[in-house]
Amino acid sequence: MKKQIESVSIRMKPKWVLYPFFFSLYPIVFLFLRNANEVSWTETFLPAGAMVSIATFFFAATFFLFKNSNKAGLITCLLVVFFFHYGYLQYLLLDFKVAGQGIASGRYLVPSLGAVFIFLSYRIIVSKRDFGVTTSFLNKLSLWLLLIPLATFFLQQTKKNIPIEAPPLDNVPGLEENFGGKSPSMDEKKLPDIYYIILDGYARADILKERYQYDNGDFIDWLKRKGFYVADQSCANYAWTMLSVSSSLNFDYLQSIVPNIDLALNDWNNLSTLIRGNRVVRFLKRRGYKFVTVATSHLKLDVRGSDLFLRPRYYPGAFQTSLLETTIFPTVAKKFLGWNVFLRQRFHSVFAQLLEIPKDPSPLFVYAHIMAPHFPFLFGQNGEIACSKTDFLWNLPSPEKCKRSRPYVEDYIADYRNYLGFVNGKIEELIETILSRQQRSTVIILQADHGPAFLSSFDDSASPDEIHERMGILNACYFPQGDSDWQPYETMTPVNTFRIVLNKYFGTKLEILKDESFFSTCAEPFQFTKTPRGLPRK
Repeated sequence: MKKQIESVSIRMKPKWVLYPFFFSLYPIVFLFLRNANEVSWTETFLPAGAMVSIATFFFAATFFLFKNSNKAGLITCLLVVFFFHYGYLQYLLLDFKVAGQGIASGRYLVPSLGAVFIFLSYRIIVSKRDFGVTTSFLNKLSLWLLLIPLATFFLQQTKKNIPIEAPPLDNVPGLEENFGGKSPSMDEKKLPDIYYIILDGYARADILKERYQYDNGDFIDWLKRKGFYVADQSCANYAWTMLSVSSSLNFDYLQSIVPNIDLALNDWNNLSTLIRGNRVVRFLKRRGYKFVTVATSHLKLDVRGSDLFLRPRYYPGAFQTSLLETTIFPTVAKKFLGWNVFLRQRFHSVFAQLLEIPKDPSPLFVYAHIMAPHFPFLFGQNGEIACSKTDFLWNLPSPEKCKRSRPYVEDYIADYRNYLGFVNGKIEELIETILSRQQRSTVIILQADHGPAFLSSFDDSASPDEIHERMGILNACYFPQGDSDWQPYETMTPVNTFRIVLNKYFGTKLEILKDESFFSTCAEPFQFTKTPRGLPRK
């Protein structure tokens, strides 16, 4: 009899209730693993702490009310699922309609989930069951849901995480140090400030006209009146940001910079070394330049070791904003704040800081990667808050973006056009300010890393038209008045941009490379396919 009592007491021993906290972390793990190529794992720390803290508050409150940890865990788990997984529930119900009305909108979904939560919570509270077995099962299930994808991911990383070193300067033909950094056309005190401004996903004018029914002629004409040369047949060298920027800042093709890279890799995070230790900056710093960078919403693109790193006061980055939008937060807040409130604030902050770069006696190299007009589309044509129907696609894995975006083509095109018009106005304001406050001559490079084609170019199904859209880019260069011997040409690509600049101002003898474009998919970024030049169709 005594043994039976002991066995019962053992069975009735309270179990640790862990699964609400594991489930609260799952959206972070899911979104990180789906975007690991573009997100640093350090970006998960803050949201993980916040979500666990909220889950802890829910659990403590329900335990205080009902004095039963197992029941408190179940009710907390319901709150976690409805609050943190709301965006995914909305996505699953996106195509469902009742009486012609979509049930995924907040007007219907929030009260429906609220009613379900109240009903299930009531059944849990009045139940005479202890739910100990349920707790044990959910603890194990939630832990496995976290550990299996994480273990798989880290195992893959250990197999393919091959360090890439910053490329040397001394083995680049035409970049010999015997030139001493002295320009044949101006003395050292008159070396120009150089602004390298990347506009993410900015399409070439002819592509805007034929694919987006948008005439960008006014902006292109404005650039030309200001003295810019616009390469109206320019193409990106690569289809993805990390590849493109790594190439342009090292004025060479990746196949030459890292010839032994494993083509089977699907992780381009190692390329951040090529951006942070790029040849352009190392060359210019030896000649007295100060390096100024502006924080982006992607840590892999930030160069925090610059002489002046302009970082806005804290706003969530793209990953953290995307995570917020998988919760119920946007539905509750959109009436007051609109979508992407943090990214909109960050957008304005980036331009404000570029307009206020402090004057310096040394020549400056300013590198600014602006995440526009890339989605999510933050503003309308006149700067009004945009509420895009395609924003939800930001949180989906790439193949799903292709699949689910097809019905939203017209919305995407309209939102891109409107956002582009607003971005053009901000760029004009920025260029006017740079040119008006210059202390020395100034070079401005205004260039896209790739074209848009968000809807189509993530997998092997991309058509020639979609590749054409992805590779055609805005490419405009401003050189000081009177500098007419730098020989621009209409098909020049980013890989040759700094070869031209360094030859012109620093006496180097870098060869102008053959302009080529290499398309690859997000899943296999280093499996390059040489593409046609993407010239305007006749």
